[in-house]
Parts: sequence; structure tokens; C-alpha cells
Amino acid sequence: MNPFYLGCLAVALLLACFLSPMASEKPDGLDRFAEDHGIEAGGDPFWTRSPMADYAAPFAASDRLRTGFAGGLGTLLVFGTLLLGGKVVANCPRRKPQPTSPEAQCKP
Repeated sequence: MNPFYLGCLAVALLLACFLSPMASEKPDGLDRFAEDHGIEAGGDPFWTRSPMADYAAPFAASDRLRTGFAGGLGTLLVFGTLLLGGKVVANCPRRKPQPTSPEAQCKP
């Protein structure tokens, strides 16, 4: 793998693991809008039953570690998905350009 990509991954992991625990506890834009306008969803939203609901890895001991692990795992998941997608696209057969005859070209 290209060292540049590994360096980018390392920086992204450092940012995700060490800065995500410092994120604000205040609600994000959609949550804030729903609170301000009295819009409440009925029951629990489906994402509360996800493996890392509320950006927290359940296997870590403290809240800061839970958030840091979730940030790092999410970064690895996105990186792996993009890497796999890039390899699939790179291995697709390429079309060869069709030769055009001078008669088929537009003339000014």
C-alpha cells in the first residue's frame, strides 16, 4: 500500500480516537431542531439498537474510551470500504476507444 495512504489513515485514526471524546455533548443540528420545535419520534429510533449507538463502543470501560474506540472503528470501516471499492473499480475491464472514421467526425 502507498505510504501516503497509510500516513493519511494514521492521521485520521489519531484525530478520530483522540479528538472524538472531546466532542460536544449538546445535540447536533437535527436533534436540536426536533427539540426546539417539539418534534418527537415515537418509540426508540432504530439506530439506538445498533452495535455502537450514540458513538460509543460498548466494550470499553469509560465514556471517553467508548467514544474514542467508536471513532477509530468508524474510521477503519470507512477506510476499508473505500479501499475495497477502489480495488473493485480498478479491476473493472476498461472499454477501448472506438476508432472513428474521418467521415463520422463533425465538420465545422
